[in-house]
Amino acid sequence: MGSETVLFTLMSTEGLITAGAVAEGAGGLAVTLGGLGAVASIGGGIIGATGAMASAQIAQQTAAFNAAALRQDQAQVQQVTALEEARYRRRQSALLASIRAGRAGSGVSIEGTPLLTEKDFRREVEENAEIIRAGGAAEANRLETAARLALFKGDAAQTTGFLQAGTSLLTGFGGAGAALA
Repeated sequence: MGSETVLFTLMSTEGLITAGAVAEGAGGLAVTLGGLGAVASIGGGIIGATGAMASAQIAQQTAAFNAAALRQDQAQVQQVTALEEARYRRRQSALLASIRAGRAGSGVSIEGTPLLTEKDFRREVEENAEIIRAGGAAEANRLETAARLALFKGDAAQTTGFLQAGTSLLTGFGGAGAALA
């Protein structure tokens, strides 16, 4: 009985995968076909695993990019909110100064009702400034939560990709074992 070696080479994104099957005598063709099936199963498993790993990597990178963009938006919201609050306070301060100047020019005393009105005005200005600040803080918190969620989803996608890669490899090797059995 003669013996011959049949060599198969598959191309993958990770390089060459080489496997061989030895054919002996009358059962050689079956063994060779079984070897071919085993190589195909292993090759398919490796290619599937490589694809799953690449997909996991892309999902993780996308999530990190989205989280960074959301955090930039968060910083911008905080800056804009601080500017809006400061601008509001300046406008209201100028308005209060104008009211005081008008009152002083008319000879009205700042005691009694005008003083209470000014205190009410200042309290309302402070409340509105707090509302502006709270609105900005709420938006900033929402963006931070979205950034954390994006990272969490990226981590979950990466874990899923790793599991899919492992499944592909196990399926490929299982198929190879069945083909050689």
